[in-house]
Amino acid sequence: MFGRQWTTKQKLIRNLAFACLAFLLIWVMAGMPSLTVKGAFRQAMQENLTPQVNPEVILKSDYGCAVLGKDEGVWYQAAVVRKWWIFWNHYDAVGETVPEEDICLVPLFLKEGILHTKRVLIGHWEIPDVAVLAEGDSATLRVETDESCFECEPLGKQDGWFLFSYSLTGSQAYSSFIYSQSPSLDRPEPSPGSRYWLHGSFLFESYDADGSVLQQGSREF
Repeated sequence: MFGRQWTTKQKLIRNLAFACLAFLLIWVMAGMPSLTVKGAFRQAMQENLTPQVNPEVILKSDYGCAVLGKDEGVWYQAAVVRKWWIFWNHYDAVGETVPEEDICLVPLFLKEGILHTKRVLIGHWEIPDVAVLAEGDSATLRVETDESCFECEPLGKQDGWFLFSYSLTGSQAYSSFIYSQSPSLDRPEPSPGSRYWLHGSFLFESYDADGSVLQQGSREF
């Protein structure tokens, strides 16, 4: 007799209020991550003291995104991965790449960012390790060390960028270069795990529909 009778409109408002409070609680418990990929990139740029950099390119994979933005001739990147399925979180490291005269080759941090979240990846990792901005219908990328040269696996093209993944097999020098040194490439500060430096080069070629070479370039580290 003393219970309050809720109207349909009041029930709707009450339920929406409870849903908003529940979402806010989940968001706070998750560490207040971004709700969008671009928002996570902007957070990374704020922490990098480069808030003027806006997201321009989102290179998607099945596990996360490598987001790129350009300012005063420098390409900035951040790895962005899902958190709790509804949020987006960025990895701490920010890459800064100054394009060469011949090509713009960007070593990506996406795979390292995914592993940093302690997510277990099963099977073949189709996650890009390197992105190259170039013209053409197809392209090849090789990693050359002092001892050997190995082809990278092409992962297609997105928004004008060719994507490649490192080969999972190779010589000791090749393995040492890609697993020990590649996370440090184009990073303002060396990776904490890097103890020594191995020489390596990236050799790139792109081709038109007839197979003729359109662009060539290389980067040494």
